Amino acid sequence: MTAFLLLEGLLSFDSVEEAYNGTYLMFDLEAMDSVDRYELLRKRRAEFTTLFGDNQVIEGEPYEAFTQLWRRHGISLSSEKASLLSLVIYDPSLRTTFVGHTGVLIEREDGSLLFIEKIAFQEPYQAIKFENRTQLNDYLMNRYDVEYGQKTVRPFIMENNHLLEGYRANPNNPNGGKVVKDS
Repeated sequence: MTAFLLLEGLLSFDSVEEAYNGTYLMFDLEAMDSVDRYELLRKRRAEFTTLFGDNQVIEGEPYEAFTQLWRRHGISLSSEKASLLSLVIYDPSLRTTFVGHTGVLIEREDGSLLFIEKIAFQEPYQAIKFENRTQLNDYLMNRYDVEYGQKTVRPFIMENNHLLEGYRANPNNPNGGKVVKDS
């Protein structure tokens, strides 16, 4: 919700899924419907659920389904400095992806990166500076790629509509699940 609001006016859609029947956004939708400050989100609900909700993986790798989602709905971000980062989770039992966490990535003049996120409703916003995408990847994967000995697919990170440059599994969790794609 935070990333979507921060990118207001920069994200555009050619089409949206009008009805959302998934379950992965239940807490977001509940907050959207009950908190006054989310009026803008209520107005753009179909865009929000299209971008962050359940996305069926028909064939290929899960990250390709996310790329196809952007292409199918003509989703674009009109900024040379800001990107939408989405940590995507794949549910193999349903062959579905959904966005588990997002943030806004800003490239700074000196080449460093500023990542803006809100970890939970009750937590404050935070901005963290990284020297490169590998540091950012490791920060996110240390937080979200923590399953040990799983046969599932590890979460993966998309920057707008492509796999994050330098994406890799959590280096501190060598026995986790399958990696969607080695860089």
